[in-house]
Amino acid sequence: MAQSSERTSRALELLRSLGRRSLQFQAVLADRGIATIKKKGHLLVVAPTGSGKTLISQLTVALLAQE
Repeated sequence: MAQSSERTSRALELLRSLGRRSLQFQAVLADRGIATIKKKGHLLVVAPTGSGKTLISQLTVALLAQE
């Protein structure tokens, strides 16, 4: 299992490879999403419209697929 900082780095790297501009919080929340899924828990992300909530969920799934 990848460590948190390593997953966050991979998330940012993946977004850059797709030409997507990302804020650090999106990569961090994707990492938290993975940790939450592995604990069979729930994660609620509340953020303004257009801030990347859908991107966070897609990034979480993409990172899980790579593990």
